[in-house]
Amino acid sequence: LGIKAPELFEGIATTATPRLSEFCSQGFSNTLWAFATSGVKAPDFFAAVVEAVLPRLDEFNSQNLSNTLWSFATARVSSPELFAAVAEASAPRLAEFCPQDYTNTVWAFATAGMKAPKLFDAIATASSSRLGEFTSQALANTMWAFASTGAATPERFKALTAATMRRLDEFGAQALANTSWSFATAGIKAPRLFESIADHAVPKLERFCAQDFGNTMWAFAMSGVVLPTFFDAVAVAALPKLPEFNQQNLANTAWGFATAGVAAPRLIHAIALATLDASDVDMDPQDFATVAWAVACAGTVHADVVASICDRVVEAFQVFGDIHHSQLYFFWLFVRLEHPTLRARIPPRYRDILRRSFTRHIEVRPSQFQRDVSDLLDRLGWAHDFEHVTPEGLALDLAHPTSKTAVEVDGPSHYVRDPRTGQYREKGATSLKTRLLQGLGWTITRVPFFDWETLDTEDDQLRYLRGKIPSSSAAAR
Repeated sequence: LGIKAPELFEGIATTATPRLSEFCSQGFSNTLWAFATSGVKAPDFFAAVVEAVLPRLDEFNSQNLSNTLWSFATARVSSPELFAAVAEASAPRLAEFCPQDYTNTVWAFATAGMKAPKLFDAIATASSSRLGEFTSQALANTMWAFASTGAATPERFKALTAATMRRLDEFGAQALANTSWSFATAGIKAPRLFESIADHAVPKLERFCAQDFGNTMWAFAMSGVVLPTFFDAVAVAALPKLPEFNQQNLANTAWGFATAGVAAPRLIHAIALATLDASDVDMDPQDFATVAWAVACAGTVHADVVASICDRVVEAFQVFGDIHHSQLYFFWLFVRLEHPTLRARIPPRYRDILRRSFTRHIEVRPSQFQRDVSDLLDRLGWAHDFEHVTPEGLALDLAHPTSKTAVEVDGPSHYVRDPRTGQYREKGATSLKTRLLQGLGWTITRVPFFDWETLDTEDDQLRYLRGKIPSSSAAAR
């Protein structure tokens, strides 16, 4: 009925505790479910139930087992001993489980932050032939649980992808968001699924909550999938709902748009304002740094807002850690080069800290692709430094510092792709770095992997590079 009666539940807990030996398995399951659903906190009662049920788990059927775990996870009551015992009791009986039992079990483990790799393996095997019986919400929750616990594999998600594609019209807003989040978190590429999720999400965007927006945009960008019309629709739908967003929702949404390289000036401007409105107590340093970075990527936010971000960075500087300083360094370079009148708002001592943090996190990992291009440029007579670092700390793959010309050799990690057109788009971080380098006087030439893959012979590659850097020989001299 959904009627809140905390005093009644407290009385039941007090009365039931000394009589738990009289409960049957269904009684335990139903009572725990009722407490969890009502939101009544009763940690002592739950602890007493653990002691009572551990020696009696063989009396529990599949629904009792899964509902018991679901109740503990929903009530946020930690009991590693109970979860381990239920995992052991469930494994040999999975053939008795119905689809909802599978889902409730894995969801409970994931929500409780506990891992049970052997049980998840067994559930994946037992449920694979029954995915057609799952509800759409059960499919979404199952994928979320496997992704959250690190138990997702391409093989397991292959069957889930097929089942999901057939049922997406049944998915609600949260299920669509959680599905995209699950694939992105698991690192499993499924561009056609993301395309279909976008198609089904657009007419339901009014029903998206703040977390749905944040998770979805994070997932699309993380998966390297960009669909401009979908991003545009989200930008319009999310804007009036920003007052409902918490700091993480704001940051994830901004990060998604910025990483995908999709311009959404009104949305990013509004997200920046909403982030600045947060009190110092509510401000999360990682979320703030992410939004500041997204503002730099966008490059379209009003100067007064950029000034306010500068002021907030200075006011809360001690709150930020080394990793946040590294991210904020890009924001500082953006201010220095594109809003020079605001430079003084960040004092020199803070600029130095940001730069030192950034340079500490530089990782030089040249690829074979980069080495191959370097060798061919040598043959063309273009002298260059391999992995050159500018005075500002920006790393360049191949550079001729005297002429300030550079070649960036870009693998797949620098791009997102539109699955409909097959076209690649530079990620926001790559575009921002190019803008900053150009602002510092550098001429940047990019050699993207998708161009390189079309070149069959070494002669083709040399011809391509000559066309890319026609003045290379002159620069080298």
